[in-house]
Amino acid sequence: MGIAAMGPPLASEIDAHVVGQLYQIHVVPGRWRSGIGSTLHASFVAYLAEASLRVGLVEVWERNVRAQAAPRAHRGHKTT
Repeated sequence: MGIAAMGPPLASEIDAHVVGQLYQIHVVPGRWRSGIGSTLHASFVAYLAEASLRVGLVEVWERNVRAQAAPRAHRGHKTT
């Protein structure tokens, strides 16, 4: 009960040969803390590996504290 959107970086000054961007992860609120977000994040890491991208970019709104905590929990995942 969630969805992830990812692809090349939206900012033209970021090298799309090196960086992939996670645009959004949405999980139905009633399913938070059930592992869906982690599974969606893992699909982003897999996308980076399959595309041979060394860097994953995740932008989070300052007021979205839940979203800010998610990348910290997954920091250090390697694509190679």
